[in-house]
Amino acid sequence: MAERRAQDASQGWNLLQHLGGNGPWIEKIDDREESSNLAPPEGCSIEQVHLMSRHGERYPTNSAGNRHLELLDRFKALQVPLNGPLAFLNNWTYFTDIPSRDFGQLTSTGPYAGTLNAFTTGARFRTRYSRLIPDNATTRLWASDSQRVIDTAYHFTTGLFGLHWELNGRAKLEVIPETFERGADTLTPGDTCQKYIEDLKYGHDYGANMLAQFQDIYIPPITKRLLEDHPALGEIGNTEVYSMQEMCGFETMIRGSSPWCDVFTEDDWLNFEYSRDLVHYYRAGPGNSYAGAMGWLWLNATTSLLQVGPAAGTLFLSFVHDGDMAPLLAALGILSNLSETNLPHNFFPWAHESPSND
Repeated sequence: MAERRAQDASQGWNLLQHLGGNGPWIEKIDDREESSNLAPPEGCSIEQVHLMSRHGERYPTNSAGNRHLELLDRFKALQVPLNGPLAFLNNWTYFTDIPSRDFGQLTSTGPYAGTLNAFTTGARFRTRYSRLIPDNATTRLWASDSQRVIDTAYHFTTGLFGLHWELNGRAKLEVIPETFERGADTLTPGDTCQKYIEDLKYGHDYGANMLAQFQDIYIPPITKRLLEDHPALGEIGNTEVYSMQEMCGFETMIRGSSPWCDVFTEDDWLNFEYSRDLVHYYRAGPGNSYAGAMGWLWLNATTSLLQVGPAAGTLFLSFVHDGDMAPLLAALGILSNLSETNLPHNFFPWAHESPSND
């Protein structure tokens, strides 16, 4: 976070870098050449490509979207005009008028459309790895059984192989159920590990529990500020403020921008970003004791393919959810020696001044 603050100061504030996976995907660019343009080291060549990808940009899930709608209904029921940062709500409409159709599905509008991002990624793969695409064989892809994941894989494959990949047999998409009966499922281990599911304290819900505790720290000052401008709102809960911040990212993915983003300060967004870190770190990342074992499943299968080499195939492409990718970080030990390990939930460790309830 200290590095991010320095980068923001030198390059200008870019909110898209601080939405914690709750906004459009943006490619990482550091002080060196863009990573997408880097060639293998001299004397090396790429013989296999293994992709583990999250689905593309999406609408809110049912749980998050329904929270948004409940909040907006409460504001509307007040029947008073809003001023200040929330004045836009007097004429604003939610970013879908058919929630039952859109919630949880890929976005298909705006510059950050999930369908477009998936297709573009497939086309970029074709550009970079065209020599590894077999001419006389069918490439298999795997997607977990979620419509947004399936659609992502479909659009990616269209970008990679062209419009008629199903008809001409260039590729075949295998959909793997996200069910407990799958056992040691390499794609969605969080849905098949019984102890992880049943452990309500340190299993799947660990991230949500840590999120709630950090919300108790960073959100009350925001609530106080909002109520000073809008006393008619009455009490505003932590999850309601969090929903407002979520709507900034989701609306940006769908419409390209959002007035919700201007309601909050840069420090508010740094805290939101960190709250998203806590969710992933403790739900299925290095902060969860089950994560390493879950991530080992895919890594072990991938290691076996790497040991066999190109004879086993050249392209192995998998599509899942973000919670299925975090265990790989734990299994690889990527954060094991960094200061970010054991992330605190009662203060923001990289802030100049930690948020408080004062």
